Amino acid sequence: MGSHDVMGAPTLDAYSRDEWKAYFDAVAVGLVAKPHTTRRRARDMAKLCPYADVAAAGLAKVKAAIDAHVDMVGPKDRAKWH
Repeated sequence: MGSHDVMGAPTLDAYSRDEWKAYFDAVAVGLVAKPHTTRRRARDMAKLCPYADVAAAGLAKVKAAIDAHVDMVGPKDRAKWH
């Protein structure tokens, strides 16, 4: 066992569907002010999510949140985030 190994540390598969949904909800709500970071983080975690339907729904929710944020900011900045 290496010095950084932790006995009983949960793997990504150990998280439930509801926990994955909550993660994508938090990303969509919490990082909208930084659309590039939001989109990147959601894509990275969607690749790791063991539930394809939850990942797809999460990415759609993040995209919708970014679009809503960009609509509030105005058309001038829209090209920068798409």
